[in-house]
Amino acid sequence: MSEGTAEDVAAQHDDFMVKARAMGIEPPLDPIMGIIFLPLPVIPTLRIRPEACSTSRPSPTPTSHRGRS
Repeated sequence: MSEGTAEDVAAQHDDFMVKARAMGIEPPLDPIMGIIFLPLPVIPTLRIRPEACSTSRPSPTPTSHRGRS
């Protein structure tokens, strides 16, 4: 969200993308997509990378509720 005009936001986006490309972030990677995922609470556990998704700790073993009343 922004309080700026659409033109201002577009100019800032273009500037950001030029700087990201200059730092070596090339398509198909989109630096903005990486940034918008950071606030998600699962990010410390889930690592989303171009190669694959992985967890940084083992998942708990699922418990079975069969046979319980």
